Amino acid sequence: MRAALRYCGVPTLALLAACGQTAKQVPLTLTVPATNCAASPNLATAKALVMPEGKKSVQQEVDVATDAPCLVEGSGKARYYTVFALPRTSGGGALTASVSSPAQGGVVFAPRISVLGESGEILRDIPEANLMFRGNVLSAVFRLRPEERYLLVTSNPERVGNNFKRTTASVGASTVPVGTGTFTTYSGTDLTLGYTYSHTGKVLVSIDPLPGADS
Repeated sequence: MRAALRYCGVPTLALLAACGQTAKQVPLTLTVPATNCAASPNLATAKALVMPEGKKSVQQEVDVATDAPCLVEGSGKARYYTVFALPRTSGGGALTASVSSPAQGGVVFAPRISVLGESGEILRDIPEANLMFRGNVLSAVFRLRPEERYLLVTSNPERVGNNFKRTTASVGASTVPVGTGTFTTYSGTDLTLGYTYSHTGKVLVSIDPLPGADS
């Protein structure tokens, strides 16, 4: 599992759109071997999200691959995971987190998002209804609470293997001279692509401070 830390100075949603424009095809992973999977995440391996002074946001990108650590649910279903240590703002301001999975070819990582406390206990699960497509990026945006210390992102066995289609529209304009003026024509095209949810893929996490906002 490879991780890259980048500091960004643009709004979160614009950042996700910019980072998500990729057509790279990645392998589709439909199962996770339960061998050597743990019952809870190893917090010692948490990737630190550090908010440097003067930066508007911090982002970390992770490729969740078949060498990622895994968890086993009570039902016996295994899932890959990655965990992040959340930053704290020096002024005590509120933080907003966004977790996204950009489409890579026809594959989309199926995320399940939980927020953990100091000892790794699950404080809340982010509802699946919060996950929405913005362009070709599946993402959820939510405000963090002061007592939340870790962000756990796992693959979602309930979604993996599901197929779906998305249609995107594009509009073009062309202007031609007519006499002493011009005439503009518009044309549009629809592109429908098929996708499959996978246990593996790319995860992007972005943290933005909201100084002065109520927690």
